[in-house]
Amino acid sequence: MARVSVDENLGYKAIADSLNERGMTRNGRFWVPASIQLILRNPAIKGLFVFGRNRKKSSPNQELIEVPGVFPPILTEEEWDLLQQRQDIRKGASKGSVHKSKYLLSSIAKCGHCGGPMTGKAGANYEGRLYRSYQCVNAKKTRVKCAFHNSHSARKFEPAVLKYLGQFSDPRRVAELLDQSGPSNLKRIKKELGRAEKQLVALDRDFHQNLDLLKKGVLDQEEFGRANEKRRDERASAEVRIAELRNQVEQTQTSEESASSFPEKIKTFTESFEEMETPKAKAILQTILEAVYVWNDDRIEIAFRQPAGS
Repeated sequence: MARVSVDENLGYKAIADSLNERGMTRNGRFWVPASIQLILRNPAIKGLFVFGRNRKKSSPNQELIEVPGVFPPILTEEEWDLLQQRQDIRKGASKGSVHKSKYLLSSIAKCGHCGGPMTGKAGANYEGRLYRSYQCVNAKKTRVKCAFHNSHSARKFEPAVLKYLGQFSDPRRVAELLDQSGPSNLKRIKKELGRAEKQLVALDRDFHQNLDLLKKGVLDQEEFGRANEKRRDERASAEVRIAELRNQVEQTQTSEESASSFPEKIKTFTESFEEMETPKAKAILQTILEAVYVWNDDRIEIAFRQPAGS
């Protein structure tokens, strides 16, 4: 079960069907997807006993108790981490046949304008010439969600992404790219975060000054309310922006750490890509890339996936 999940990127139903078709039943009882999920998500297969996994509604905050070595391990820690990563990737992808899709970047490509998924579409123009493209799902639904016509030819987009990714197959080149873009981008975000945090401190200081004036009778209750009404809105906006920037700092640092650990994996993938069928190539690419963002002016940015087990 673990092998076909990781190596063949099969879901719970496909694994159950495969076992049943080969006659590998449980004393004549057929496998069902829920049973496969329970087994592949159970840390007992790596020898770990966890008490409190199935928490009762009456005690939702029950502490988990982990006892290693209780069972003979079937999987190593590394195999377990890879298995959980694969299942998390499938869980985070759109439902349907996205994993079997002939579009290499389905479930990976994202619209740079709105962050929504880019899905593959096949068709023919007025001359009858066939085409394959990636289009922003949100823009196709309504301009309210995405006001940009973000569509790219699969014939050009996929090779462009692979070429861009190829830069990261050389450890020295990765170090150069991180030196050129990573620190400066991270520095810019941290600088903006510092300004936002100073703004929040200034707003709090101003509030307490007005509160002191209220206590001294310099301001009455109505004047105090008017003086701080605008600042309440500014404070709420500042808190939201600080949370966004802190998240960006964390993501940028994670992306840089991941990028520096992937060169060998990327090199192996790019060298053997031509020999793979699309679903297999996509399964491997999903373990390397969290997302590929593309804009309607052809700009591309990639976000590396956090390595399994980290």
